[in-house]
Amino acid sequence: MFDSMGPRYGRILREAEREVRFLNLEFDTDSLTEATAPAVLELIEAVIRRSPFFQRPQLRKSACLLISDLYEKHYELLESAGALARVEDIYYRLKR
Repeated sequence: MFDSMGPRYGRILREAEREVRFLNLEFDTDSLTEATAPAVLELIEAVIRRSPFFQRPQLRKSACLLISDLYEKHYELLESAGALARVEDIYYRLKR
């Protein structure tokens, strides 16, 4: 993300984190817990929404690759944590 957005990266990330924290008050990227870690997926989605229009496709592609890798390598863990549906949902929304 930093390579794509340069100095705007920090501002976009802060705004996206505020957006996620509005829905999940405990969310803090500096101190993730088992309960708040799945909200990182919403953070990724919020960052992409707030990014410049022409950079979104590349960011979506990168995010989909990372989420796909997470899904493949940690399927059982995601399933036992009840986060599997959430990962799938965000993946498909980013894939559109």
